[in-house]
Amino acid sequence: ILYPNPTRDEIYLKLNDENYGNIQIKVFNLHGQVLEFLEFNNNSSNDFRLSLSHYEQGVYFISIQKDSYFKTLKFIIQH
Repeated sequence: ILYPNPTRDEIYLKLNDENYGNIQIKVFNLHGQVLEFLEFNNNSSNDFRLSLSHYEQGVYFISIQKDSYFKTLKFIIQH
């Protein structure tokens, strides 16, 4: 779950999987440029908060990879 969308300066990500492990999160723009890469090893939570205040207004994507699970979600930043 990704919320709020659209957002102003931060976004919350909640993964439904209860099995904690290695998680990779990437934020990228419409051109496919990776703007942020986060990696969590054996994280004790599946809830994440990402600060986006340094990004321009526009459309972005976030990809989540955890073991064999992979998902890409679109979000919008409006200032």
